[in-house]
Amino acid sequence: MTCQKLRLQSSIVMPLTTPTIKVNAVKKLGSKVILSGDTYDEAYNFAIKYAKENNYNFVTHMMI
Repeated sequence: MTCQKLRLQSSIVMPLTTPTIKVNAVKKLGSKVILSGDTYDEAYNFAIKYAKENNYNFVTHMMI
């Protein structure tokens, strides 16, 4: 929601096990959703790698 207000693009990485309703809610807010890994830790590790490879800033909910 913050990215939407600031007109920034965002990619949200979630585990493959994330409920569809949650994935759709994030998409509705305008974020790109990437499903990766079976657990939170696997998704988190993928997100760090993805951010580095694409020269993106990495922000976790623990930083907010």
